[in-house]
Amino acid sequence: MHRNPIIVYLGSFGLLLFLLAGSISAKSPAPAIDYYAEEKAKQAYLLASALYAQQLYQEAIAEAVKLLALYPNTAKVPDTLYLIGTIHADTSNPKNNPLLAIKTWEELLARYPEYSQAPTVLMKIAETYESVFNWDKAAQTYARIIQLYPKSEFADDALFWAGCAEYTLARFDKAKQHWTTIVDKYSSGTEVTLKLNSEFLDDAYMMIAEVSLIQQDTTAAVTAYEKVVSLHPASPYLPVALFQLGKIYQETYYQPTYASSYYQRLLEYTSDPTWQRLAKLKLDQCQKKYSEPDAHSLKF
Repeated sequence: MHRNPIIVYLGSFGLLLFLLAGSISAKSPAPAIDYYAEEKAKQAYLLASALYAQQLYQEAIAEAVKLLALYPNTAKVPDTLYLIGTIHADTSNPKNNPLLAIKTWEELLARYPEYSQAPTVLMKIAETYESVFNWDKAAQTYARIIQLYPKSEFADDALFWAGCAEYTLARFDKAKQHWTTIVDKYSSGTEVTLKLNSEFLDDAYMMIAEVSLIQQDTTAAVTAYEKVVSLHPASPYLPVALFQLGKIYQETYYQPTYASSYYQRLLEYTSDPTWQRLAKLKLDQCQKKYSEPDAHSLKF
């Protein structure tokens, strides 16, 4: 077998150096940074952003597309793709194109999976799917956020809105599962912790209650509505929760005394004329005897 005389002469130690040198030289050198292109790309991006801020949508897109063509290997490419998608999605843009926005953002994530704003991009994709009433795609995109970025600032929002998308599709068990995850995450801990998270819990508990009513799980609905009332006394959902609790005790459990207590609390809580009228109407109904022939048919 033919042997390289240089290797034979160097011996074993020389062979090791020779092989190491070969392995090092075989590696692709890091691409040199084109500082001129980087600076020009930054200027072009600032121009496109300024045009967008002035609501010159088509001019902004044109500048951004030109940037991608002239400086395709610069660090501003991901931000530029993000900007293009944002302009296409903007509802104030007369030529807005939500599907093209989604396509642009998906291209961004495919080309730059480590993009620092990836969770934000996914949230925008999900919200844009919602804007065109594609609830299934919205749910799938929220699920991607939950799976890929469970510790991001959007994880909880994704859980909640994924539940809403599933709810819209009448996939109630899946919806309830997302909202229950929120409840399990935030409903344990100290009283201070509960107070800090009560506003976020309100949303989840209210939706669990609504789904439970649809599924005719009255016990679960009562539990969820009671959580809204107890966790956050200033909740914007409090009038709804009190009214619904009154209705359940009045029309399902046939306990007018309990029902009246919720309607009375509703009267004391709000001065809104609509809620005042409804609460007084239901209180009047509760004063009737349920032994009357038509008593159980009393409905709002």
